[in-house]
Amino acid sequence: MTAPVVAEQAQPGPVTGRVEHIRIEDAGSRVDEVRAGGETQSITVTPKAPVPPYDVRPADVTRPAAAEAGPGSAGQRTWKVLSF
Repeated sequence: MTAPVVAEQAQPGPVTGRVEHIRIEDAGSRVDEVRAGGETQSITVTPKAPVPPYDVRPADVTRPAAAEAGPGSAGQRTWKVLSF
């Protein structure tokens, strides 16, 4: 497993704080995460197998159901079925 790569970029918008682009790659997949102001905004998983990439919705810590999911639960996976 390789060390995470963090790149900072300033982006306009309502989010205050720094924006981090984190990439973690191992033998089976690559995970790209975007954090703004310390909160995860998006997670994209690209498997190295011949299957399409998918997004993981960050867990909403303000909802009680997210707290019941336990530590380390990332959220719901979503796939793009049609792209033009």
